[in-house]
Amino acid sequence: MLGQGCNSCKRYYLNASLLAFPIMGVNITSLTFEDHELTAEPAPKEINPAHSVAIIGVGPKGLYCLERLLAEFKARPLGYPLHIHLFNRSANFGASPIYDPGQPEYIIVNLSVGEIDLWTEENPPGVGGRGPNFLTWYQETFQPHKPLTGHEYLSRAVVGRYLIEGFHRILNHLPPNVTLSRHVGEVVDIQPQARGYQLEFVDENGHCEEIAADKVLLSTGHSRIVAGAEEKRYQVFASRHSKAAFIPFVYPVGATMGQIPAGARVAMRGIGLTFIDAALELTEGRGGRFHRAPDGLLLYEAGGREPQSIIPFSRTGLPMAPKAFDLPLVDRPLTFFTHSALAGLRKQASHGKLDLENDVWPLFELETELQYYLVVMGNSGERKQLESCGNNEEAMRRVIDSYLHALAADWPVAASKQPHTSGTK
Repeated sequence: MLGQGCNSCKRYYLNASLLAFPIMGVNITSLTFEDHELTAEPAPKEINPAHSVAIIGVGPKGLYCLERLLAEFKARPLGYPLHIHLFNRSANFGASPIYDPGQPEYIIVNLSVGEIDLWTEENPPGVGGRGPNFLTWYQETFQPHKPLTGHEYLSRAVVGRYLIEGFHRILNHLPPNVTLSRHVGEVVDIQPQARGYQLEFVDENGHCEEIAADKVLLSTGHSRIVAGAEEKRYQVFASRHSKAAFIPFVYPVGATMGQIPAGARVAMRGIGLTFIDAALELTEGRGGRFHRAPDGLLLYEAGGREPQSIIPFSRTGLPMAPKAFDLPLVDRPLTFFTHSALAGLRKQASHGKLDLENDVWPLFELETELQYYLVVMGNSGERKQLESCGNNEEAMRRVIDSYLHALAADWPVAASKQPHTSGTK
C-alpha cells in the first residue's frame, strides 16, 4: 500500500517489501520487521505502556494476520495496553479491492467456494470463537433454493461480504488491553526511529498525518506497476498512433476496460487470471453471455458492444495451467521448509536473525519445486523415486532432470509447431 509521497509533508517514500502469508490462515509465532521482533509470548518488560502495532493493508491476508494476532493476545493476555493501527485504501476492511463487494457479479473467484474459510486456524482459538465457513455463511445469509455443493465459483463481491462480516466479528471481540483504530488512505513512507517507526499517512481527503508504531506488518498485496522497457515501448507506440491506446494495468476492470470502444481490436499481454477478468468485463460486462449447448459445448452470445477481437499473447502462447481439482484437502508434509531447517539456519546466523532473501527464500524455492513435481508426476515410478530422496537436494535434482529428459523425448514436436491445426479435420 506504499504509494506516492505526500506533497504537503515534502518527503520521499521508500519501497518496502511485502510480508505475505498463506491465503487460508496464518499461524503467527513472531512478527519481524528489520531487527525488531514481537514474540507471541511477550514478557511484561517487552511491552511498553504505549505499545502499538501497525498493519498496512487489510485485505484477506491482513485480516488473517489480525485474527491470529488477536487470538495470540487473548491466549496470552498482555500486561500493558496495546493499540493496533489498521491502514487500508478503502473502507472495506478485510476485503481489499480484489474482493470489493460493489464489483460486478461476473468477476468471479479463482478457487471453489468450498475452500474458503476465514477460521481454519483454531490454535489458539479465535477471539470471537469459530465463525462460519463460506458455505455455511452463504446458506444462512441468502438461503438459496438449491444448496451449494462447494464446487461452485461465485463472484468475488459476495466473498468480499463474507470477509467484511468476519472483520466486524473480530472487532466485536477484542481481547482485554487491546484497542484498535482504522485509517482509510495510504501509508506513503516509513521511517525507522530510535524506538519503532514513524509512518507518514495520507487519508482519503489528502490530509497528511504522522503516526508512530513500534512494530509494522506489511500485507499490501500487489504493488503498483512501474513501467519497464517493454511497457515504455507500448506507451511510445500508442502516443504515435491516434487510434491506439495503452492501458498499463487492468484494475479496476470497470474503469479501465470502459476506455475501450466497441469494435476495437484488443491485444492483452498475459493469459492468466487478470486476462480472464478483463475478458469477462469486455464480454459479459458488455451485455454478452456464455451458455452451454445441449451437447455441452460452451457458446457465447454477443451483446453488440464488445470489441471486434480480443488477442491474448504471452511468452509461452499458452493459458496459465488451472488449479487441479483433485489436490488433497490436507496440507502436504514439508521436506525442506521445516522448523528444524529454520532453527539450524538461525543458529548459524549472526544474532540469530534470518535474512529473507539469502536464508529463507532458497528453502521456500526448494520446497515449492519439490511439491510441484510431486503433483506433476502423479502416481508414476518417478514420483516414488522423488519421494525417496527425502531432503537430499542433489538426489531430487537427478530425479527431476531424468523425468524432464524423458518428457522432452516424448514431446510431439511437429504438432507443437502448428498447434492451431493439431487434432482438427
